[in-house]
Amino acid sequence: MSGLLDRFRDLGGARMHTDARPAHGGPDEAMRKMLELNPNTLCFKENNKSVFLEDHTDPDGRLFRLEYMCDENGRVTKAYVRHNPWPPADVAIGNTHLMGDEICIGPRSHAQDGYDLADTVLRARHWCGCYSLLREHGIEALRTVEPHW
Repeated sequence: MSGLLDRFRDLGGARMHTDARPAHGGPDEAMRKMLELNPNTLCFKENNKSVFLEDHTDPDGRLFRLEYMCDENGRVTKAYVRHNPWPPADVAIGNTHLMGDEICIGPRSHAQDGYDLADTVLRARHWCGCYSLLREHGIEALRTVEPHW
């Protein structure tokens, strides 16, 4: 599964979907929640975690591939950007809210309890638009529309 997973994480194109199921039968709570948010999500299990990949476009049509990882109940979720349409740039981490490929989606994203899956997905999608605005127009323009950034 790891080789397949790595290939999907690296792609920046077609939406993929599978209804991967845990050994005990039907989809777990996290999978149900994620498929409600995006029925085209690629869902699978990795190291006892629920993992989801989705493609999301910013308001200008730039494609981001996002990955979410959480427990089977959809708690303690982390968000990662696996495909970023913007080339690397020398932008401060505090301005990008991006550490490596992990997205800092809010003040609780580094806490042990973190955010639940639905909040993480919505915040990560919002991050895509804000990040594009930052890269296209700079931090001051971004802060006029998103003052808490």
